[in-house]
Amino acid sequence: MYVIRITHCKRELSAGQYAQMILRVKAAAPGTQFKESLCGWWPATREEILKQFYQMVTDKINEAAPPRGLTANRLSCKMRAKLKSKCRWCGMSLGRYEDRERRFCSADCRRDFNS
Repeated sequence: MYVIRITHCKRELSAGQYAQMILRVKAAAPGTQFKESLCGWWPATREEILKQFYQMVTDKINEAAPPRGLTANRLSCKMRAKLKSKCRWCGMSLGRYEDRERRFCSADCRRDFNS
C-alpha cells in the first residue's frame, strides 16, 4: 500500500484517501476556506491548497527523473541540427553539418586538399 506523509501534522494517508481529499477540495466552490493546508497547520483557501498540491506533484516528478546529460549521440544530433559546415578547401558553406573528413563541397576540392 502506498502511503503519503503530510509532515506538518505527522499524518499518513493512503493514496485513495489522499485522492479523495484532493477531489473534495477541487469540488468545493472557489474561495472556500479549509482549516489547514497541505504545507502547514494554518487555514488555506481552495486555490492555495490546489497550488500546493500541484507544486508537490511537480517536485515528486522532478526528484524521480534523472537529469538528462548531454551524451555523445545527443551532442551529435544537436550539431547536425544547428551547425552548418564549410568546405575545408575553398570555404564555401555546405548548408548542413558534415563530419570533419567529409567537409568538402566537391570531389575537386577533396582532391586538391589531399594533394
